[in-house]
Amino acid sequence: MFVIFGWSNNNSRYCGPVDSRKCQQCGKTEHWHLNQVSNHFSLFFIPVFFYSNRYIIKCPVCEFQMNLSDKEAKIYKSIAELNNDFLNDLISEDQRDSYLVGLNEKIEFYQEDMIKKEIENSKNWISKVENKSNEELLEIINNQAENFQASYIIAVQNELKKRNFKNNWSNQTDEISD
Repeated sequence: MFVIFGWSNNNSRYCGPVDSRKCQQCGKTEHWHLNQVSNHFSLFFIPVFFYSNRYIIKCPVCEFQMNLSDKEAKIYKSIAELNNDFLNDLISEDQRDSYLVGLNEKIEFYQEDMIKKEIENSKNWISKVENKSNEELLEIINNQAENFQASYIIAVQNELKKRNFKNNWSNQTDEISD
């Protein structure tokens, strides 16, 4: 007798459209989609139990995706359900819009909280950033930002700002530090 077992990664379930945003990868502005990604253990090719769930939002054009925290996932699930109800004519556009106002406020509050945490974490990077030249810092900001943690990028931006070095990223720095 032999037993066949295994595990499956990335079983994706579409939850619905969430919000319109510009994709970092393809540059298109579209309504992104919320997906639930599940992993499960299987026995004889039959899923026996799920061992992890996570939520992502995905660009419908290029399939670029971003992982969501549990808090974000809860809010985006509500938005997807709301949008699905609207698309299925279960609620009016006015009802949808009034609910979205509250949900968007929750998202903004959460994002502001995350930015504050990243700014706090950026203080750990200050000594490393101070030793870099302007050219190295600009290279990080302009060409390699996606390879670093947000807190490191904030430290780089603040160091360039401290040195009174202006470039095309300066507007972004002002938005983050306000």
